Amino acid sequence: MARKESRTVLFIWICYLLVAGFTISQHELWWDEWQAWLIVKHSDDLSSLFQKLRYEGHPFLWYGLLWMVQQLFPQPWAMQALHFAIGAAAAFVWLKYAPFNKLQGILFIFGYLFLYEYSTISRITTMSSTISTPK
Repeated sequence: MARKESRTVLFIWICYLLVAGFTISQHELWWDEWQAWLIVKHSDDLSSLFQKLRYEGHPFLWYGLLWMVQQLFPQPWAMQALHFAIGAAAAFVWLKYAPFNKLQGILFIFGYLFLYEYSTISRITTMSSTISTPK
């Protein structure tokens, strides 16, 4: 029974990856996403990044991850790829470990809030939903 449930979760998760990948590929970055990217792009090291974040409202973790990704891939699509990976992890955690039945999990991850606001728009909200998933 557990093996069948794992296959079901995997199938739903792969469907989510396809839909989320399509929505991210069609999404044009908004000004707040560009702002985060430009802050990390114009930071030579982590100390200059920390200096630039004095007036930002998001925690350092998001910008630190963006800075590391930007060091490897200086194009803005890298931020979207990072966010896709975070969204994929969050969807898997919700499907596998949240105390809801599979239908509720499917409705949640394919709903507007999770699929678009949490998984398509590159912001820290997806990381917080992954970390705070109830068990």
